[in-house]
Amino acid sequence: MTVHITPDYITAEKLHKELLNFDIFPADKYSDFTINQLFNNIINLEIIKQSNKRRVYYIQTAMEEFFLKISLIIRRKDRFRHKVLPWRRWAEWRNLHKLNRIGINAAEPVLRGENRGQKPHAFFILTRKITGNVFNEESPDDFNKLGRYIALLHSKGVYFADFHPGNLIIDHDSKPHLIDVQEIYFWYKLPRFLRINNLGLFFSHLKLHKLDRNLIDNFLFNYNLGLKKPVRLKEIILSVSRYQKRRFYSRSKRCCMNSSEFIIVKNEKIRGFKKRDFSWTEEELFLALKKGDPVKKGRVLTFMGVCIKKRDTKLFQKDKSLISWKMSRQMEIIGIPVPKGLGYFKTANKSFFLSEFLSKGILLNGYLSSIVDWQKKRDALRELALWLKKIHDHNVWQKDFKSSNVLCVDDKYFMIDLDSVRVHPLSEKKKIINLAQLNASLSNAISCKDRIRFFLYYSEGKISKQKQRSIYKKIISITLTKNTSLFGLNTAMFKFK
Repeated sequence: MTVHITPDYITAEKLHKELLNFDIFPADKYSDFTINQLFNNIINLEIIKQSNKRRVYYIQTAMEEFFLKISLIIRRKDRFRHKVLPWRRWAEWRNLHKLNRIGINAAEPVLRGENRGQKPHAFFILTRKITGNVFNEESPDDFNKLGRYIALLHSKGVYFADFHPGNLIIDHDSKPHLIDVQEIYFWYKLPRFLRINNLGLFFSHLKLHKLDRNLIDNFLFNYNLGLKKPVRLKEIILSVSRYQKRRFYSRSKRCCMNSSEFIIVKNEKIRGFKKRDFSWTEEELFLALKKGDPVKKGRVLTFMGVCIKKRDTKLFQKDKSLISWKMSRQMEIIGIPVPKGLGYFKTANKSFFLSEFLSKGILLNGYLSSIVDWQKKRDALRELALWLKKIHDHNVWQKDFKSSNVLCVDDKYFMIDLDSVRVHPLSEKKKIINLAQLNASLSNAISCKDRIRFFLYYSEGKISKQKQRSIYKKIISITLTKNTSLFGLNTAMFKFK
């Protein structure tokens, strides 16, 4: 038999040898099953997921298929957690047994093992593979069965704190099964607010606003069967909104701490944060400051594909480089294109924000002026309007939203100059100000009629004609107060009756 190994990863022989050093305990149903038996019959070994603290393997033998999850206790907080709460180490193992015992379909545990002799400490869980497919959000049948399945979970007091479609497998008999059940908690009776919270958690991963309403109605019909007080769609929508806000803030904060994506930099000369896959040290930074090519007013340099924005740090003033670093992370999470943030560094009197340099980028006015075909220009304006609408829909406020702060790369728009960006609820007045700033900074290459079309694309037909006229008049009145000579705009085109 041939063994297929994904390149650059551990071989079957090395993995077998590593696991022989573990103290191994089988599930009751598999009391005669051993690691040697597993690897003697192996046909295929592939790594599914790998990080500095976890590896997940797919193992195929002559008879069955398995998943092997090896966890390493590397971080200090994890070592403390496992020392104070050692029972959490086998939470997934116990949860799988309990789910199967109370009649909930879930992955079947086979072996568990632990190696306290090595550093860092390691432990693993081996489970049988569930033959089937991931949950299909477009399948009415999957949604109907999911409604009944989640109702069964909640009726038995099961709360899944990591409930998303990726942790749900539909087998060939169309029965849902749970996997990766580390974060499951059992209640004697699940309170109604936790039911709604769990549903909001699941639907937040499915982009509820894009789902077919009939699918959701059928799901709720099946879920509410037997409930005295049915769950309403409005309650789920509110729960989705709350969860997305919590997720946004928690993931945003990771850029300023050690995590799987970011690392804290701290030494005598510099301190700050950077992406783990960004290899620059202080030597490269100081070399870039000496040999970098200036781009903008001496404050922006480029060196080896990296854009460096430097600022003087002053007492009682906000660090704009740090703001740019945090905003680049927040925009990445929201899904608004910006140059990829690479790092933030601070010395005694200066701070630096490092991002990727988009060498093919063209400023907005140059990009729109280069389009000759009128239909392509209107398509570009439509994309720009929808891009701005997405920014406002996510409560992103750019205080200085002008054309020179919009970069175009391969017909896609990127926001730059992030130190003036904030995320908070936007009033209609602020949206109008942004529209006026952009309107005033566009050159005469965009006609008055195309500007009106831009606004219509932005409003998506959801604003009455009377209100459209009122808003556009405000945009024009603000535009006429701006200094538009910098962008080659003749405001005479707006002086019409």
